[in-house]
Amino acid sequence: MYSIAKASDPTRFLNLDGKVVDIMEERKPLKGPTEIAGEPKEQEEMAKEIQLKKQEERNQKRRVISD
Repeated sequence: MYSIAKASDPTRFLNLDGKVVDIMEERKPLKGPTEIAGEPKEQEEMAKEIQLKKQEERNQKRRVISD
């Protein structure tokens, strides 16, 4: 038999798996690519470098086409 949280308790609800979850529990942050690869600051720097490289490549292609 399943136990369901009381309707009068607003801090609990059923998740999609049918388990009772307490809203007040600390949620763990999801692991994303920034946590796997390194510090967020390093990620931002790497992203900027990649954007600059792509922009330079586009500019070079435009120069070749216009010449």
